Amino acid sequence: MAYSPEFQGNNRLLTGMVLGVLTFWLFYQSVFTAVPAIQKDLAMPDTSLNAVIGLGSLFSGCFIILMGGLADKFGRVKFTYLGFGLNILACLVLYFSRDALSFGAGRVLQGLAAACIMPATMSLIKNYYHGAERQRAFSF
Repeated sequence: MAYSPEFQGNNRLLTGMVLGVLTFWLFYQSVFTAVPAIQKDLAMPDTSLNAVIGLGSLFSGCFIILMGGLADKFGRVKFTYLGFGLNILACLVLYFSRDALSFGAGRVLQGLAAACIMPATMSLIKNYYHGAERQRAFSF
């Protein structure tokens, strides 16, 4: 049987993860800058809008441990891709939202995306980068 060395993280993987996570967080956080426009378009009172926007953080916090465990069991790269896919779907749902319910569904999907992306990418860095390279990867 031939020896197969363990995969070592490289700049290409790190760049992809950093760009993916940055893209996610830009879309996730952009909601906060667009609150007045969202409130006007969806005709929502302040309290409802705040509650709906908070759904992203709620679902991220509630499911981050579960998704991290599932990523360890079924594949960290798969869960990273799943998170990016959920984020794309969430952005489409948010873009086409016409009421509080659909906007809330988009924020829930964004929270689930965060719960998939964050533990999976952190675990990839922990497992594929070693020594000074790991410190460098985490700093990005």
